Amino acid sequence: MKAQQPTGDKMGPSPWGKLQGVHIDVVHANTISTSPTANILSLLFKDLSVQLDPGEKGAPLGRMKAVAVQVPVTVPDEADFVGYVNQFRGSVMKTKGARVTLIADIAGTTHVMEFPFGDEVTADDQRGNFMREFFSLDRRGPKGTEPEFRQIGPYTLTLLLRVERRAKDDLAVLNVDTLDVVAVNAAQQKPAQAVGK
Repeated sequence: MKAQQPTGDKMGPSPWGKLQGVHIDVVHANTISTSPTANILSLLFKDLSVQLDPGEKGAPLGRMKAVAVQVPVTVPDEADFVGYVNQFRGSVMKTKGARVTLIADIAGTTHVMEFPFGDEVTADDQRGNFMREFFSLDRRGPKGTEPEFRQIGPYTLTLLLRVERRAKDDLAVLNVDTLDVVAVNAAQQKPAQAVGK
């Protein structure tokens, strides 16, 4: 029996509108501080936010923004490299008829944060200012301890910020302020270097 393609003619006119692409902003990063035990990369984001205001003329029911960062990482051959501790901070404000989502793909680990429909987050709510921390494993032993020695690739970050609402009088705001990253060696004698060279 031959499979038939769905036609959709029982639905009436097509529900699909014009496809809209998402512009990806590329952010330049600088190492701003180091310590004897690990290297710290701090990114301060300017205007990394998406917002839907109540009563905004011509405003859609959803908006999103994406950002991508790549920073070269140099790890000494004798270092026992473990991975990265990632900590990002931001803020959320939303009405019950709105949903806010942040998807962070950081150094090979994906983290999803959601404030769902039906949940209100006001300016006075402690949940409005968030901090999330998670570890990205990128293990590599010192040279001579593994059958196939490899260099550590660049530190990569992709963030997708998404706000949506059910009605035009709902509010949804998502802002990401900072990302702090610690490159971790097991022995912590020769720290990895996250440098934009």
